[in-house]
Amino acid sequence: MLIHLNSILLGASLGVPGKRSAHSVAEVRAAHAADDDTRLVAAFIKGDGDSFAALVDRHMPMVYKFTYRYVGNADAANDIVQDVFIKV
Repeated sequence: MLIHLNSILLGASLGVPGKRSAHSVAEVRAAHAADDDTRLVAAFIKGDGDSFAALVDRHMPMVYKFTYRYVGNADAANDIVQDVFIKV
């Protein structure tokens, strides 16, 4: 089962530890639908946690599918995907 973006990334702001985000996944997706990855990365570097959430929302399915095909185990794939986005 794919990691739930809502509980992992939007539960807390990435810019300020302990601060909860006021935006749902759908709101973040809609707000950043027209933004390209370069713009989202630049906004995240400036402290916009929702931009990172939009990047993860956009790319997590592809990363998960690739990882699952490689390791063949859903739990291991979830762990690897989470590590990928934490280390980025």
